[in-house]
Amino acid sequence: MTGPAASVSSSALSPAMGGGGDPLPPLDLSLGVIDPELLPAAADGAGAPPALQGRYAPRAGLPPLRQVLAAMEGVAPDQIVITTGASMALTAAFATLPADRPILLPRPGFPAYANIVRFLGRPAAFYDVMPPVDLVAAIAAALAAGPVPAAVVVNTPGNPLGNLLDADQVAAIQALCRDAGALLIVDETYAGLIFDDPAGRAYIGRGCPAGMLRILSFSKKYRMAGARLGYVVGTADHLARITDVHWTFAMSAPLDAQIMAAGIIARGGPADLSPVLRDLGQRAVERLAGTGAVALPPRGGPVLWVEVPHWPGDSRSLAGLCARAGVLVAPGAAFGIDQPPAIRCCFAVPRPRLDLALDRLVPLFARLADR
Repeated sequence: MTGPAASVSSSALSPAMGGGGDPLPPLDLSLGVIDPELLPAAADGAGAPPALQGRYAPRAGLPPLRQVLAAMEGVAPDQIVITTGASMALTAAFATLPADRPILLPRPGFPAYANIVRFLGRPAAFYDVMPPVDLVAAIAAALAAGPVPAAVVVNTPGNPLGNLLDADQVAAIQALCRDAGALLIVDETYAGLIFDDPAGRAYIGRGCPAGMLRILSFSKKYRMAGARLGYVVGTADHLARITDVHWTFAMSAPLDAQIMAAGIIARGGPADLSPVLRDLGQRAVERLAGTGAVALPPRGGPVLWVEVPHWPGDSRSLAGLCARAGVLVAPGAAFGIDQPPAIRCCFAVPRPRLDLALDRLVPLFARLADR
C-alpha cells in the first residue's frame, strides 16, 4: 500500500471485528435522515388507502393536501405545488430558470444542487458558507463579481454544516437578489429541526413574497423519507411552470404518500424531534472532543460536519478509513470541500447505535492525531 494510508497503523485500517472474529456490519451514518427507531413508531398514515387503483394525482398535487399546506403557509392553494421529494422540487425549479445564467450555490452544500445543475446543462457558481464566513457578505461579493445568476440558493438549517440563517440574514439576501434581478430559492428541507436558537432569531419560513421560492420536504420532519414527497411555495405563475416541468420529469408525486401526509397534518403533525436531536448532536460533539477531529456543533438538522486535519489524504480516503472501522459516512468532497479532509455523519440514530459508532470513530481519529 502506498500513499497516506500506508503510514497508518494496521489497527486503524483493520475492519471492526465481533467477538467471534468475524467482521461486524458497518454502521451507516452516511445519510442525513432520522432513523425510524429514534422514537416509537407512530400510527401516522396507518390505513391510508393505496394510490387509487392506478390513477395519477392531479398535476399540482392532491387538493386536500395543498389546502392544508396553504393554510399552514398563509398562502392560496395555487401557491403550493406537491413534488416527488424536495430533490425533484429543486430539479423542476432549476429547469424553469434562464439557461444562460449561472445558479449560485452554497459550498459546502447538498450534493444534489451541483449535480442537478450539471445534469440540466446549466452553469454553476459558488459562495462560501464555512464558518466564520458572513453569508450575506459572501453572497454580495459573488453577485458583485458577476455574472448575475438566475437564482441564489440558500439552505437553512444547513446540510452538511447544521448552520442556521436568521430572519434578518434572509431579508438581506432577499434584498440583494431583488436588486440583482436574481430569484432567491430557500431550501428548508430540514425545517422544524432547529434546536440551538436561544435568541429565537432563526429564520422560519412562512408565505412567499415575489422573487422567492421555498422548497420543503416531508422526508425529515415528517419521517417520510421513503415516500418521496416535497413541496414548493411560490407565486402562482412560477409554480405553473414548475408543475409543467415536474409532470414531464416525474408525473405526479406518489398519491398514497400525499394522502398519508395530509393525515399526519390533520392529526396535529409529527412529534417534535428537536430536543432529541439536540442531545444526540451534543453527545457526538462531546465524544469527538480531544481526538484531534474538529466537529462543528450543529444548530439544526440531523447531521454533523467533522474535519480531520491530521489525515494527510483527501476526504474520500478518510471516509474509506471510517468504513473500515465500521462506520459509513459521507466524504466532504461530495459537498464540494475536499481539503481540509472532512466527513459528514448523521447523528439522528438511537443513542446506543450512536455510541457504538463513536466507539469506532474516536480511537481512529485519536490514532490519526498521534501519528
